Amino acid sequence: VVEEKLHARDKLSGWNDNALSFIESTTTEGKQQFQSLEKLHNELCDILNMTDCQNVRPNETVEREVKSFAAEDMRLICPTSGTWVQNQYSRGCHWRQNYLSIKSVLQPYGYNFGEISSSSVPASSVSAVDVSRIKNLLVDHDTLASCFNEEYGHLKALEQVVNDWVTSVDHTLRSDSFHLEQRHGELLKVEASRPKGIITNPPQHVVDLWVRVLLWGMNLKKGVEIVTEQLLSWK
Repeated sequence: VVEEKLHARDKLSGWNDNALSFIESTTTEGKQQFQSLEKLHNELCDILNMTDCQNVRPNETVEREVKSFAAEDMRLICPTSGTWVQNQYSRGCHWRQNYLSIKSVLQPYGYNFGEISSSSVPASSVSAVDVSRIKNLLVDHDTLASCFNEEYGHLKALEQVVNDWVTSVDHTLRSDSFHLEQRHGELLKVEASRPKGIITNPPQHVVDLWVRVLLWGMNLKKGVEIVTEQLLSWK
């Protein structure tokens, strides 16, 4: 038992050196890959759970004693690094889980590496993701000590798709180069290209309202033209 306690202490000391080096690298070199942080976290768990203790016979009392010793030693040897790694690992896992949640919702719509496919999916068959969730996750990534480069890139590409669509809506409504019928036709095209599975701003009912307003204007124009033509035809 004493030998295993000393072994755990030696492992913790070595782990602490590696953890402090990792923490320093996040300051001097920038974010490190989450896989490296995950490896550090798993190594700490192995030490605290006696995973690599081969010389201890199955004995719950002895196991509890050595685990308790290792946990107490962690508070003495690596209080800062241990807490930092556990906290950053937990935050990283939470971020990754949110990313996977978003991806699982968008996959049925054809979402693939930041692109929206043209495949049609009934809106009632799957749920949707509010664009604010994507934006918030991108902001949260900046606060992590570790990074998810590939996943972050997917979200940025998806955000760009949404931003491009919003820009198209704004251009269609504000541009002076469209007459009434053209604006109506362009707005119908833009709405048809709305990123699937994503709740964006302006929402669909707002764009639909603009379509109806433009259609009302077209009908009014046509009605005025008919009345004017009839008035001019009177003798």
